[in-house]
Amino acid sequence: MSYDPSNRIEKDFKRGFNLTIGYFNRIEENVRVGNDVEIRNYVELRKGTIIGDECYIDSRVSTSGAPNCVIGNRVTIRYASIIARNVVIEDDVFISPQVGFINIPFTDKEKKTTIIRKGVKIGFAATIHAGVEIAEGAIIGAKANVTKDILKAGVYVGNPARLLIPRNKKIKIGKNVVIEPGTTIGAQPTLFMDKGKPIIPEFGVKINDGTWIGSDTRVMLGSIRDTYIGKDVMISQFCNVGHDSIIGDKARIMAGVIMGGHAEIGKYTVVGMGAIIRNRVKVGACSFIGQGSNVVKDIPDNVIAYGNPCVVKGKRFQTMPYLIRRYLT
Repeated sequence: MSYDPSNRIEKDFKRGFNLTIGYFNRIEENVRVGNDVEIRNYVELRKGTIIGDECYIDSRVSTSGAPNCVIGNRVTIRYASIIARNVVIEDDVFISPQVGFINIPFTDKEKKTTIIRKGVKIGFAATIHAGVEIAEGAIIGAKANVTKDILKAGVYVGNPARLLIPRNKKIKIGKNVVIEPGTTIGAQPTLFMDKGKPIIPEFGVKINDGTWIGSDTRVMLGSIRDTYIGKDVMISQFCNVGHDSIIGDKARIMAGVIMGGHAEIGKYTVVGMGAIIRNRVKVGACSFIGQGSNVVKDIPDNVIAYGNPCVVKGKRFQTMPYLIRRYLT
């Protein structure tokens, strides 16, 4: 492939297939990049940096290079983050904007390599000190200051970073999932009492690959099955996903939608802003629910429906071949 002349790229740059690269980037000697990588603008990759497959490197990200500046597969590094020397980032890590890695050790102990284990998520403007290890699946809150090893998964916040919420093993989150600030995954549904003691849900939440969940949304634990969110789903801000609900692949849930317990939304369906889905109601695949609708009974596949109560107004797509061609292939 040819590069934009604004980029300064050394001749020995080793890249895989399907590299996408923007403008005004600096890539020094002995840098290696895998397959299906996207590099935005004003990125600086210093000599010896190694990046795996399916990574996203946002604008103004910089790496300090060798030794041991290694970024794994399916890693996302957002705007203006700095990856220091002696930092190894394993697969499926998400790094928010303006995260900084310190590469100057203050003690002999800190001369070891910093290791970010699989599936870690690091919040906005967090600071990671030299030589620490962050356990697989841990979540580091915005502006947290990680000064020592984090050896078990959970949510860590503050300066210095401390455990706020232990890892809930009932919650299963797939790859490349983005959960915006203020959202609660695994919220407690309505409590029932048994001899004066609350009945705790036995099931959890499963969120599949590629899903994006906006800020200040609540996803409830399941009572008889996992609350399930499919692949590549988008859930906007201020939504409520009730216990035991199911959202199909590539559904779009707009801001302020409330889903009751055991509600179901089919694949590719769009639910407009402020709609209410009653508990145990099923909305079919490829349908469209208008904003502010009150859905009190089941809605079939491939229809447009709206109102209070929500009623079917017509087909969403007129021909099934068109529907299959656009959505199911």
